[in-house]
Amino acid sequence: MAVISYIPLSELESTRRLDAEFYRPVYVMQEQKLNAVQVQYLSRLADVGDGNHMTIAEHFVSTPGIRYLRGQDVSSDMVLDERTKVFIPEDIYYAIPRSHVHKNDILITIVGANTGFVALAFDVPDKLSASCKLGIIRSRNIVSEYIYAFLTSKYGQGQIMRAKRGGGQTGLILPDLRHLRIARLSIENSVARIVNEGHQLLHESKTKYSRAEQLLLSELGLADWQPSHTLTFTGSYRAAVHARR
Repeated sequence: MAVISYIPLSELESTRRLDAEFYRPVYVMQEQKLNAVQVQYLSRLADVGDGNHMTIAEHFVSTPGIRYLRGQDVSSDMVLDERTKVFIPEDIYYAIPRSHVHKNDILITIVGANTGFVALAFDVPDKLSASCKLGIIRSRNIVSEYIYAFLTSKYGQGQIMRAKRGGGQTGLILPDLRHLRIARLSIENSVARIVNEGHQLLHESKTKYSRAEQLLLSELGLADWQPSHTLTFTGSYRAAVHARR
């Protein structure tokens, strides 16, 4: 594989990018392969926007309300991370309609170190919202699962990494996101079925794991156990001197 690229001035892409990163040989090779098949811009296949731009952290509630997705909530496994959920009140949810996420929407982190992580809103509640750190892709005339699969493939990720901009904090701007090219293939519906089956199996595995965990804790008599230790301890100065700690 070539280690450098030669690009004529007349062939610079529409935004006239001149940085060497944009023309890495692997990206140029992927572009050439996409040129050999039928492709369409993402903006022709889906509505592409982002989430809420309002200051929202002050509205987070400790008791469950409407889940609010942040950039960190899309994991490197290309699924929604369920470990650190945050919630907003229902009235705030209705006040930020642009942030609403629906079943089968595709979410992509567009700001920060996680830029390019993609998730499919597969098993989600009826009400869900997202921050401006997430792009929201809502398909119009193509199955969402295929777009999701393509964006997680090396040809999707290559385009995303190539389109990233910025210095200290990199990210994708919406025009670049809309400009991503999606290969149109005869296997789209087959790919969509496999994606659906995979997400369904993942959902079932989490449910079974939770049941197994609860069964084990119950058999051990630990189902209702709570740790009794505190976060602080009291000791004498003499003991500290003696222990030299």
